[in-house]
Amino acid sequence: MGTTRANDRELIGMERVVVDLLRDGIPRTLDDMTGALPGDCCVQVFLTVDRLSREGLVRIVPGVPDYRVMLANEGSMR
Repeated sequence: MGTTRANDRELIGMERVVVDLLRDGIPRTLDDMTGALPGDCCVQVFLTVDRLSREGLVRIVPGVPDYRVMLANEGSMR
């Protein structure tokens, strides 16, 4: 089984958690992702999504009422 990479580096920590949450192909809001994780981690989720979007691993797309985050290799929103 291969490892997920972003720009030729392995994902670690919160990056791995965010990617695992998005693997089912369902676009999620930042609130959805934060609510699925234990503890107070909204800033960590935001910064991780920002970093992964800049690296091209996730996409942030407009939704109603909030933006949605999805893996970059997923199709259009459902």
